[in-house]
Amino acid sequence: MIKFDLKIFQHQNPDFFSEVDIFFADFIQRISEKEDILLFLTLAFLSRETAAGHICFDLLEYSEKQVTGTDESIVFPAFAEWQKKLMAVSAIGSPGDFKPVILDKRGRLYLYRYWQYETSLAKKLTQRAKKSHELPDKKFISKKIKLFFPDSEHKSPDMQRAAAITALLKSLCIICGGPGTGKTTTVAKILALMLECSKKELKIALAAPTGKAADRLQKSIAYSKAELPCSEKIISCIPKKASTLHRLLGTIPNTSSFRYNKDNLLPYDIIVIDEASMIDLPLLSKTFSASAPETNIILIGDKDQLASVESGAALGDICTKSSVNFFSSDLCSIFRTFAGIEIRSSEKSRPSVLSDCIVELDKNYRFEINSNTFKLSNAINRGDISGTLAALEEARDDVSHIQTSFQDYIKTHLSNIITNNFLPFIKAPSCAIALQRLDQFRILCALRKGPFGTMGINSVIEKKLVEMGHIDPACRFYHGRPVMITQNDYSLKLFNGDTGIIFNDPEKKGESKAYFLGNDNTIRAFHPSSLPEHETVYAMTIHKSQGSEFDNVILVLPEKESPVLTRELLYTAITRTKEKIQIIGSEKIINYAVSRNIERRSGLKDLLKGQ
Repeated sequence: MIKFDLKIFQHQNPDFFSEVDIFFADFIQRISEKEDILLFLTLAFLSRETAAGHICFDLLEYSEKQVTGTDESIVFPAFAEWQKKLMAVSAIGSPGDFKPVILDKRGRLYLYRYWQYETSLAKKLTQRAKKSHELPDKKFISKKIKLFFPDSEHKSPDMQRAAAITALLKSLCIICGGPGTGKTTTVAKILALMLECSKKELKIALAAPTGKAADRLQKSIAYSKAELPCSEKIISCIPKKASTLHRLLGTIPNTSSFRYNKDNLLPYDIIVIDEASMIDLPLLSKTFSASAPETNIILIGDKDQLASVESGAALGDICTKSSVNFFSSDLCSIFRTFAGIEIRSSEKSRPSVLSDCIVELDKNYRFEINSNTFKLSNAINRGDISGTLAALEEARDDVSHIQTSFQDYIKTHLSNIITNNFLPFIKAPSCAIALQRLDQFRILCALRKGPFGTMGINSVIEKKLVEMGHIDPACRFYHGRPVMITQNDYSLKLFNGDTGIIFNDPEKKGESKAYFLGNDNTIRAFHPSSLPEHETVYAMTIHKSQGSEFDNVILVLPEKESPVLTRELLYTAITRTKEKIQIIGSEKIINYAVSRNIERRSGLKDLLKGQ
């Protein structure tokens, strides 16, 4: 039974439904020529769920449940009754229909375009997973595998070798693993191996979802190329530059379409895409639609990191815990024959058609196995509260836990934080050294707004810097101000997430310029007023930190529970550090975050299981 009055509900819950939610529900009712309170609420919830990053609205999850605890409570009907009523609406169709809203048999309600993105991606992934290439001569492959991936003392199977064979064999190869597991190093070797095995020149593209991620991929590949045991001719065929996915696909201004699409395919033999966890479902679907069937696609990512800011959690849906490193007997035989590695077949328990395409790297080269950072990140990833607290309590240099509030902490420590971490780049003798020092330390926040968010903390730091006499309060673009770009500017080649510094040019009587490090490690200078949207970045959100690494990190957690606090958020924050992390937050808040994981509702997992 539904007891509901929209005006009363909106008054009691002003932020529950947005204006867009209400407009959408009204619009679909009008074109359906049907006014019904159940239909209105269902459509408003669909819009609300989509805005929250979900791909669909799951009727089964809400059937016969009260959604709010106010006087105007909402209790949805039983599933079968609800489903029947919705299918009687002219604007709602079944999968395959061309209707504004789609309802599938499992009770998932979609906006048409999201249903289309999801089913298209599932179809493209499945087609690629079923396609295999013929491997070259066994002796040649075995020799090259040993050359690129030498024997080690690591007792478990060498999953880097498994990834190399998978990339040679399949049109789709997904390489996942935590920070420091050698994902990009492995990919550089795989590219060299594929070039060695090919009888023709291969056209290769390197891409990532953001400018910063593309920059890091480019630098990682360049670093790895220097260590490759192959000819300069092979090395020269591996691209020097990486681009954003948007640039790779060819952005068309003021539209969500791209120049490359299903009717105009990308002209590459191999496409490598890094930081795949950050890619939303629509963009990943469009990327696969624009890729030719014969193109090899290699996705790289950490399945346990935060999902994309936009809709969906595609990599997490693809790389479920039960589908990673679960290989068929045929593939295990190929691993043994061509790479000399023994991996037990999981034929009976393979839940996904993609299982033979997914390889997780398990050896960590960044953290010692006994380091607290390694223990802590693993415990958080498992949702192990007692293991998390044990790692926090163990006294080590790499991890420290402070349970006082951030406001109390900065009363006595802010001057030291500034002196030790911010003054080194503010007082650097050159912009080159300033840029080098800028990414050695960062304050990471779960929130953007409020006293525990980046905006509040950046403001507190700037006020303290003024008080200490280090910056000019009257100057917006003061010397030493760290800035982060928040909006792509393709004309300037500055992208969302790029960080730089305002620095006085001594050759021009102290004129300020904004300096950024280019993809080729050259320093690029801009007049500060020409910068696209940007913000001060002594502190940044954990979401914005994805793809970055810092020597030292301070993680600031809020005092109150928040929907953004999840184990993925903590895991991402912890793994941004290369040396030390200091966590400021109560045990209660940490327990709360570790006990919760990101849930993005979609049907992609079921589609990949053939359901």
